[in-house]
Amino acid sequence: MQIKGVWTLLLALIFSTTIVNAQQTTVSGKVTGSDGSPLANVTVVIKGTKSATLTNKDGIYSIGATAGQTLTISFVGYEAKEVKVGAKTVIMFA
Repeated sequence: MQIKGVWTLLLALIFSTTIVNAQQTTVSGKVTGSDGSPLANVTVVIKGTKSATLTNKDGIYSIGATAGQTLTISFVGYEAKEVKVGAKTVIMFA
């Protein structure tokens, strides 16, 4: 009977660790042009998903993502950029 309890506890710890590692956080930042001016309506997408947002008039964006996912930033007339989400919750693009 004690062994069954130990296995149950072990499985619970393994699953709780997996859930913690996959927690979504809010990633935000600012997108600016080469002259430093904010770019409005830039598309920010989590690569491989349908999750996306646009920057506001001040170039600010905010999107829910998990560590390891990739943000793709694209805007007409500019080359798309990609950055992997890590521990940082603020990612700026210029």
